[in-house]
Amino acid sequence: MQAAHAACQLVHRFGHLADPDRWGAHGPTFIWYGVDDETGLLLWERRLAGRAIAYREPDRGDELTALAYWGPRLREFDDLRLL
Repeated sequence: MQAAHAACQLVHRFGHLADPDRWGAHGPTFIWYGVDDETGLLLWERRLAGRAIAYREPDRGDELTALAYWGPRLREFDDLRLL
């Protein structure tokens, strides 16, 4: 799953923010949402304006295949499908 690549990069970049007192021993919760295509991901990348980690698949010409976001739940996520 491409989202796992993005999640690993997210933890690598922001993992120091995972306060065990706040998140518990197992860290923050991951929630997976789906979009239809790269165009949808590009839209979300712009919406999240630097608050997301983009994963580009080197085997697919650096196509954007996943985003990972660290932050509060956003109301805009309500329109996405839960995976």
